[in-house]
Amino acid sequence: MKKIIWLEYWRIEEQEALLEDMARQGWQLTGVNYRSFIFEKSSPADTRYRIGYIKKDEKFDERMAEYEQEGWEYIPSKGNLRIFRAMEDNEQDKERKYQAVEWKLLRKDLLIQEVPLLLLTFLSVALLVYRVFQWPAEAFLTDAVLAALLINLLLAGTLLSRLIGAYSYVSSIIKRLESGNSPREGQDYNKTFSRNRVISIGGALIVFPILVIVFGNLAVSYITSPPGVPEGAELPVLQLADIIEEDLVPYINEGEEESFYRERWGIMVPEQYSLRESVSDPNHDWEPGNSGNSYLWSYRYTGRTEWLSGRLAQSMAAEYSRHSPFENYESVESSDFDDLWVSENNFMTAVIARAGEEVFYVQYTGDGQVGILADSIAKKLQE
Repeated sequence: MKKIIWLEYWRIEEQEALLEDMARQGWQLTGVNYRSFIFEKSSPADTRYRIGYIKKDEKFDERMAEYEQEGWEYIPSKGNLRIFRAMEDNEQDKERKYQAVEWKLLRKDLLIQEVPLLLLTFLSVALLVYRVFQWPAEAFLTDAVLAALLINLLLAGTLLSRLIGAYSYVSSIIKRLESGNSPREGQDYNKTFSRNRVISIGGALIVFPILVIVFGNLAVSYITSPPGVPEGAELPVLQLADIIEEDLVPYINEGEEESFYRERWGIMVPEQYSLRESVSDPNHDWEPGNSGNSYLWSYRYTGRTEWLSGRLAQSMAAEYSRHSPFENYESVESSDFDDLWVSENNFMTAVIARAGEEVFYVQYTGDGQVGILADSIAKKLQE
């Protein structure tokens, strides 16, 4: 029979109590896997167990021989925790003071193993927080960023709590051993056993759905979005047909393989639409080297609340002005929108407009003016 070890490896007293309790129920330990004890059925017996922390170094054989001489039978174990068994009538080794040296080594190794991992986790949290502040719009739109931050915060808290608990626990054992007192026998392991099981299962139930939602959303958005743009469809985003001259409409996306339309959803921004289109004017006298195409990138976001949409629009204007060489937004007054930011240069005209929970973000490399884009967005809102 295998029994999962819902105990931290440094909880020596509870593990000894668990093994002795299983022996009284008629289950004797025969081995240890990564996270489970292996038992075989036997007659109920008062069997004593002893767990030592013995590394495979130059003193390994000497320490193992000492346990054997004192009447302890070694049970093949994993890692540096060595499990020994003796029958209850074995009266040897009532003094365990020498084990303080082993637990000091365990405490040292705990710090060596856990502190770097904890520091890396805090570094990961710091980098994610920095990313959120540098690219706040991405955090609103991409659940993966906030999901990673949440998971790392949970992990950092868990590791910190684990390190403090482990250090305190092992130090208390060392103190008792050095004072000549044996560790507490018959320790009640059930409370810790149940708590760790609930925390582990609960953590998995929290993290797994987050990962499914985030990566499932990304996968579904690409799988369910067909290539190209639906021909003749009225989309919720601003389209080229809304802003260009009517005689150019037949040339929209003509021979353009990179045009697309996608729909996504998120936790804070449940509705997200994105469109890329191009148009070529066959009668325009293009300069040599110019592809002859004008491009439109059009986005529409519906925030879960008006406040979230306001924060999203502000973040987009600040983030894109900071990071894009072609965008430098200025806020302008508008009777059609709650917020309006515009950017205009020789390469591109761009508009970020918010009305209530709706946020439009449009980039256009053609001859369209800011006013045309803003008026077209206002009409799209009224549809």
